[in-house]
Amino acid sequence: MATKLEKWQAVRPRLGRTSNQGERLAAMKTLDFNMRLCTKYVARSENNGMNFGSDEGVCHCGRKRSDHEDRYHPDANENIWSTTTSKTNAYGEIEFPGYSTRPAKYIRLDHQSDPDKIVDLMLNYWDLKLPNLLISVTGGAKDFTMTPKLKSVFRSGLTKVALSTNAWIITGGTHSGVMKHVGEAVRDYTLGSGSYGRKQIVNIGITPWGVVHRRNDLINKHNQTYTSSNIVSYRVEYTQGYESSLDPNHSHFILVDDGTVHNYDTGTELRGKIEKAISEHHHRSEKESKMTIPIVCLVFEGGIGTLKEVVSAVENATPTVIIGGSGRAADLLAWAIRNAPDKCKEDTEEKETTFYMSHLRKNVEETLKAQSTEITDVVKIVNRCINKRDLFTIYELKNKGSSKDIDLAILNAVVQAKRADQMEQLRLALAFNRIDIAESVMSKSVKKVKSSDLHSLLHMALVSDQVQFVKLFIENGVCLREFLTVGRLTKLYNTIKRTCFLHRLLSKVKRHKPRKDKRRKPSKCAFTLVDVGNLIQQMTDDSYQIPTEYRKMKQEHSGDEKKYFDNPRRELFLWSMFQNQHDMAKLFLEEIGDTMAASLVAMQCLKCIASRESDIDSRVCMERNAAEYEQIACDILTQCYNDNENQALLLLIRQLPYWGNSSCSRLAVSAGSKNFIAHTAVQELLSIVWYGKIDRERTSTFSIICCTICPPLLFCIVKYREPNAIDDEDYDQEIIYRESAKFTSEAMETFVEESKHDTKAHQYGGCLCDGINFNDGIDICVNRRLTVFEKVIHFFKSPVVKFCYSTFSYIVFLLLFSYILLVKYDDLHFGAAIVLTVWVTSLLFDEIRQIVQQEAKGTRLKLLNWIKSDNWNIVDSICLAMFYIGLATRYFGAPEIGRYIWAVDIWFFYFRMLHVFSMSRRIGPKVIMIRKMMVDLSFFIGILFVIMVGYGVAAQAVLSPGEESPESLFAGVFYRPYFQLYGELFLDEMSQDESCTDNQTLVDLGIQKCSEYRWFALVLMALYMMLSNVLLLNLLIAMFSYTFAAVQDNTDIFWKYQRYGLIVEYQDRPTLCPPLIILSHIWLLVCCLHTRLCGSKSALVFGSLKQSMSEEDQKNLSLFELINTEKYMESKEVKATESVTTKLNIAFERLEQVAQHVEFLDSQLDRLIPSVDDRSVTKFKKPITP
Repeated sequence: MATKLEKWQAVRPRLGRTSNQGERLAAMKTLDFNMRLCTKYVARSENNGMNFGSDEGVCHCGRKRSDHEDRYHPDANENIWSTTTSKTNAYGEIEFPGYSTRPAKYIRLDHQSDPDKIVDLMLNYWDLKLPNLLISVTGGAKDFTMTPKLKSVFRSGLTKVALSTNAWIITGGTHSGVMKHVGEAVRDYTLGSGSYGRKQIVNIGITPWGVVHRRNDLINKHNQTYTSSNIVSYRVEYTQGYESSLDPNHSHFILVDDGTVHNYDTGTELRGKIEKAISEHHHRSEKESKMTIPIVCLVFEGGIGTLKEVVSAVENATPTVIIGGSGRAADLLAWAIRNAPDKCKEDTEEKETTFYMSHLRKNVEETLKAQSTEITDVVKIVNRCINKRDLFTIYELKNKGSSKDIDLAILNAVVQAKRADQMEQLRLALAFNRIDIAESVMSKSVKKVKSSDLHSLLHMALVSDQVQFVKLFIENGVCLREFLTVGRLTKLYNTIKRTCFLHRLLSKVKRHKPRKDKRRKPSKCAFTLVDVGNLIQQMTDDSYQIPTEYRKMKQEHSGDEKKYFDNPRRELFLWSMFQNQHDMAKLFLEEIGDTMAASLVAMQCLKCIASRESDIDSRVCMERNAAEYEQIACDILTQCYNDNENQALLLLIRQLPYWGNSSCSRLAVSAGSKNFIAHTAVQELLSIVWYGKIDRERTSTFSIICCTICPPLLFCIVKYREPNAIDDEDYDQEIIYRESAKFTSEAMETFVEESKHDTKAHQYGGCLCDGINFNDGIDICVNRRLTVFEKVIHFFKSPVVKFCYSTFSYIVFLLLFSYILLVKYDDLHFGAAIVLTVWVTSLLFDEIRQIVQQEAKGTRLKLLNWIKSDNWNIVDSICLAMFYIGLATRYFGAPEIGRYIWAVDIWFFYFRMLHVFSMSRRIGPKVIMIRKMMVDLSFFIGILFVIMVGYGVAAQAVLSPGEESPESLFAGVFYRPYFQLYGELFLDEMSQDESCTDNQTLVDLGIQKCSEYRWFALVLMALYMMLSNVLLLNLLIAMFSYTFAAVQDNTDIFWKYQRYGLIVEYQDRPTLCPPLIILSHIWLLVCCLHTRLCGSKSALVFGSLKQSMSEEDQKNLSLFELINTEKYMESKEVKATESVTTKLNIAFERLEQVAQHVEFLDSQLDRLIPSVDDRSVTKFKKPITP
């Protein structure tokens, strides 16, 4: 059922929020707020103690007769006092000189104003957000003293509950009494925490207009235009009497006007209506639950008026917290609630009730200084409060001290008011962000909450980034697989704020996605899961494939909204990561199963978003989170590697079905995680892949090179990874079968199956790789001995041997190319030239093979990934392009031009030879330095070019004015300044030019006259040499030194990361080397066409260190990783608890618990001692003192 405010908002003209203050104030005209004025002077019989003079009467409005205009003076027969309304003339902002506070917004309103309109003013024109809790503070309006202990506890507790629950505080708004202490509490928070300009505590003062001191200063001078900013300056003064200044520490003021002055009860009724209108709103975090905003009344000191407000609150079922020990009305209520007889008990004696009433009247008289005529009314008010004693919570602050905070008392009062509804209590605890209250509710519940009932609360906790609540709900039985449906995950992604950079990225993805079926209605949600998958795919350079779950889900059909996910933690982890909820993401990361893969994907996505983010703070935060994800992946890999080396290596190469069928090593390279690739486990895997079946510990690199030159030596000096001895008869039988001509395929299949069955380790902790069929030579474990034929095959298929043959082949290619270019270039029919062309063509086909083998989808993405995967591919492209251009010009154009093109091309081919040194631990990092220094040099050349051309033009203008020859202009502007950098100064040409003369006769004959100011060119050259040779070249040296130091400090990491790309390249490379590799390309093409015709996948797509495994092996490896992840998290928690700061915090918490226990025992002792004497006499022995 819609509230009254919602109905009113639906019919009124909606102006929306305006960013300009003047426009917002002008829009307030549509709200039509009024003030109230006295329209007739009618003297009252008594002045209520107010003395304005003996000869002048006082009107019912509280003003003197002289304060009324003559037209307001009534006739003699008219004695009925009346008021009228008019447009309000006081609104805008108040500045308090001398106080470091924000300007406070204010408005003057009629006491009969619509409270719904006032709430709309707060939300839409004051830009306030709905609170999760409304705290109504009532108490003494006069100044009173507080002990330092009470003042500290009150201020800290009030600000803590306001911040943790996003609460609004409503007070009387004056600079006196409890309102002053509330304002000072807000001020201490603002100044103490340095939060000025950040989060603000909403402190609203509802004050009678007639009691505001210097209220005329608040009246606007341009009240008819509604266009001025209406900022007024208000000076706070300490007053005594019937007026009070506004408190400067309040953020908003509602000045209630009923036409009277000096009446503090004016705004009481409207205040209650406003509080009720606010409480009728629903929580903005969970509108579906229809949970209204709770309200709590906080009683602090006070008098008879405070008691009236309290009884009105409790009769409206408002929970109330009484600050015992604050004095007067608060102490009276606390005593009465504790000592009032329970009418529900049958054994309640009449004598006990009478004794209680007598002590109550005595305490009223002594505490409130009430007159005899008021005592009876006050006792009735107290008894009405006693009838609702279950709504009261007493916070007692004794002289001995109390460790319990006021904020807990306030929140417990609100929660206990909903004791009949456990779900409502959990919603309140969630809205207040108090996990302690939620844990208490869950532990005390007799009936266990159903898992499905907590789904809405879990959704709220996820959106609000409340990690502890999410953890609590999951621990109490929430099934994430039942919770996370397609519709709910889609809704979660659509909670992203429009100001968030991720929202813009998803909008761009959705805008460029074509709709295949234009007749289908668009989805109600802005983003679909397919949009999210496409975004992840773009961020990961297409290494992350969109899961088939996303593609099958059509959000346009309602039937798919209830479809579940196989791995809901992965989806929630990605959502939390995109929302930049780092702690929430780490919660799901712990139990995701594929922790390393998830961390690497998160790292790459955050780095991609950070590179596009314009906000510096957000970028730094994302980069820091990305580095933390990388560290988590490395630490978990270390834990797994220390536990079981073989299984840790399997984790790196296994194909991950939940992460786009990629692998951890592939994701690490795509994310640019140098630290992960440089890990010992990854390098161990690369070494195994690099040497294949060759035992690298017993076979030296020199031995391998010798075997590549003379293959028969491999039977003598090459050792292989295989068992040292034959352990069973099955291996002997296998050797006999393999060497026997009668060996049939059926017998071989039978033996393999039996071997797998016998050697596979099904129990956890064994070697899982025994039962895995490894492709592409990735064999982690040593299962059996190799035959002679297998040794030969594995030797030539190992990447290290391929690398050696490719290097020898490339050296031969360079020698052949050099010979043709130097000696036989003019012989167009020379046979070696044809061999060279075939050779380069084989290199071209191999580059095409590398492009086709990329895992990306689409030619463009494959080409981009091929370029990004290795910078040397750009050099290869240049070499091949220039070779074929030179070849075309040699046979079909100008041979000399072709010679020049090939001359440059062979220089690039020789430069490409540096790639061979990447495998060297010493020379490889130097190649990286050269590459990075070339980037620095490219930026430096831009700066140098500007200065060089500027000097060249100036020098040419001085030395050769009027020169029109292009050759001379080029030599003067570019040639001479460039070589002057290297010490060729051309002093003879600059001091004397033979092409000109000073003889006037020769000048008349047409010879150019020499410039009279040639010496000025020498001055320009001196300045140019100073800038270029001294300043810029030393700048270049400094840049190179910085690059060298940066690489040198991380030499090992850079080299290991570069090594990965080279090993993967030669792992996927065919066995034959160029130019014979073209035969392998033809064979691969035939296989590809065959598989395409048969409907299978292309055989050209190889897995870069990726191995498919059975479902059982996948589960065992996931369990292995999950167990080690838990071990890592436990060790991390242990290290955190061992820190000094954590130990101090734990000790402090334990001391607080001991103090609470001592306080409880003390209170129990105080109750037991009086019970020793006569209970009926001693129960009311100690009346409270005022």
